[in-house]
Amino acid sequence: GLVAPLRSNVDSVPSTFRNENEFVLNRQDTLSILADETGGDVDFHTNDFNPVVGAAIDESLTSYEMAFVPVTPGDGKVHSVRVEADRPGVTLRYRKSYQSKSDRQRVQDRILSTLFYGFEDNPLEARVEAVPAGDRIVADRIPVEIQVSLPLENLVLLSEGEAQTGLFTVFVAAREGSGETRPVGRRTIPVRIPAGESAEPGERFRYVVQMEVGLEPSIIAVALRDEIGGEASFLRAEIDPSR
Repeated sequence: GLVAPLRSNVDSVPSTFRNENEFVLNRQDTLSILADETGGDVDFHTNDFNPVVGAAIDESLTSYEMAFVPVTPGDGKVHSVRVEADRPGVTLRYRKSYQSKSDRQRVQDRILSTLFYGFEDNPLEARVEAVPAGDRIVADRIPVEIQVSLPLENLVLLSEGEAQTGLFTVFVAAREGSGETRPVGRRTIPVRIPAGESAEPGERFRYVVQMEVGLEPSIIAVALRDEIGGEASFLRAEIDPSR
């Protein structure tokens, strides 16, 4: 939208046209860079966006999109993108780079979606419960237990001699009542069924993650990924230390 000069709002603060212009440009440059790096467009200095939206609609009727599958999927690196056309008069808009995320990075992204937006998906039929682990309060923080379980029959198990082994990773993220977000933590858990034994139907593998949270209600997001089968579940739970 249109931006009024700063001096029109704060008469007591000395200002110059150059200072005001740099202040406005600093805010607009961020949007310009974001649009340029992602193949978009940006419009400033107007309160009437009908022409802008109309131009976008017209452009969508006279253009098409292209996509491709990276040749190095999941390497975790940032790759640059360059698109060229030998047809005269063609305008190209495209993102300048992309990150080929690994499976672990994708799980971390999705667990944040679970934490902030409530996205849940549970193909492994896992369960999660967050409960206080006592009433010991240190520096306004209290210990909690994140109790996780899932059916062994839903994990892919490999034969290792006469035993069966599996492997899954637990990812945990937390958002406290103060708004603070804890970094995503993870731990890989081995599963082993000794020779001569087998998982009973409905038998669940249980694991407990311990952490500390503030005294206000918090939200816990948990992801469980079968490292052999590749399946992953995403769940969310709330914890109120006052209960």
